[in-house]
Amino acid sequence: MILILNSIGRPDMAAYLALCLGAFIMCMILLMQWIESRGSYFGGAKTSVPIQLKRIENRTLNALLHLIAYGMLILYVTPVAVVVLFSFAPGSSIGVETFPSSFTLANYGNVFSGGSAFEPFFNSLQMSLLAVSIGLAATLFAVPIMVKHKNWFTRILDLGFFLPWLVPSVLLAIGLIVTFDRPSILVANFVLVGSFMIVPLGYAINSLPLLVRFIRAAFLGVDPAFD
Repeated sequence: MILILNSIGRPDMAAYLALCLGAFIMCMILLMQWIESRGSYFGGAKTSVPIQLKRIENRTLNALLHLIAYGMLILYVTPVAVVVLFSFAPGSSIGVETFPSSFTLANYGNVFSGGSAFEPFFNSLQMSLLAVSIGLAATLFAVPIMVKHKNWFTRILDLGFFLPWLVPSVLLAIGLIVTFDRPSILVANFVLVGSFMIVPLGYAINSLPLLVRFIRAAFLGVDPAFD
């Protein structure tokens, strides 16, 4: 809808819609933080014991939560499944057919035969590994601090990691260009604009909110006595 509003000459409405979306996401993040701050995520036993599943006795609530959980699973898995499915389809059917009418291994043959199709695949692999490495380097350092210490600084730090969900991708790209089109001490005085590293850096910034959520969930399940 934001793109459509821009295309019909209403950037004011597009900006308003983006701000509303950002405000809604921020409210959800604050709600999640409040719920997490009230919970206890580790057992009180002095010796390690297997995690015990908690059964929901109310059948209606049990069915509703399972329905929501499986619905979220489908939402997360469907885009990946579609990509995998169309990787076996001819290129002409991508973006045209809802479901591939034919399947082939030619795409994989073109990529892994070492021809020109392998280079973009290898570049994507490099960029994804670099992006995840950069994101993990930041979040693995910050998340344990945010989990252990509950104060105004860690709350601001936590919210800062979710800014990529609030800032439109185009604005994020412009920010990267403006920041790294000259030597910067943040990257050892290199100019990143026009280089290979600017794209993995953008991917890493976009991945920060999800990495924080996943790593926080892992750390919340660790007994603080293990420190």
